[in-house]
Amino acid sequence: MLDTGANSYKNVAFELLSEVVETENAEGWDAVIADTAFDILEEAPQVTIIYGGIQRNSAATLKHLSPPGIDNIIFCFHIHEPNCIKEMISKAVAAAQKAGVPLYCGEFGVIHQVLPEEGLRSLDDLLSLFQENDIGYAMWPAYGAKHDGGDLFVPGCRPPEWNPGK
Repeated sequence: MLDTGANSYKNVAFELLSEVVETENAEGWDAVIADTAFDILEEAPQVTIIYGGIQRNSAATLKHLSPPGIDNIIFCFHIHEPNCIKEMISKAVAAAQKAGVPLYCGEFGVIHQVLPEEGLRSLDDLLSLFQENDIGYAMWPAYGAKHDGGDLFVPGCRPPEWNPGK
């Protein structure tokens, strides 16, 4: 029994699991999603459920998710690398359109190994692509949060130890 009071609120959403690390078992994750989403919506039918693919919510793995066949579902992806942004966004958009669901970028930012000017260009490109493709988004500007070998940062807002020559 789900006892959260979630049906009392219009702006409550459940994210099933952020950044599934699994790299190969998309079918297994898809089965977990189906079972879990069904259980949640049985108890709280008005709640929105957010989930992404394997490989830490990679945009490229959204294509492995089954179309939900129910309302209240949003596909989610994360993006922290400044390379191939358009390609990654295109893959995410195609998967969401095929599944008939909205799309949300639950984390984006730029690893600190790039120069601030490059990071700002990357963020500007991302925001433009999000707006062009009607993608909701949330930035991940945490200092000291390790991700794919680098600290994440907001360009122009550097921690004291920031060094572009790393």
